[in-house]
Amino acid sequence: MISHVRQLVSKSLGLGLQLWYGNYKGVETTWLRWATLEGELLPTSEEIAQQERQRAEQAESRLLQTARNLLQIGMTAEQVANLTGLSISQIEQLTNF
Repeated sequence: MISHVRQLVSKSLGLGLQLWYGNYKGVETTWLRWATLEGELLPTSEEIAQQERQRAEQAESRLLQTARNLLQIGMTAEQVANLTGLSISQIEQLTNF
């Protein structure tokens, strides 16, 4: 069955296949991609990995900023290490910048 968003729909899966132009594993061309019935593409394993890397980088950045803030309000490196799980050497590196 073809839906209004130009998909080949699988009712049993609740998903559709649609054309997508882009780069996958180094090959740029038109591909068939799984999508929701609303037309939202399901991410590839590479896209999921990239999203997870970005989330991890953001979480690390927030943790380091939190550690800096705690040091600025007068906590010792040991206290900050205990609260954040960072090592003393990581905390000391923050104070050297």
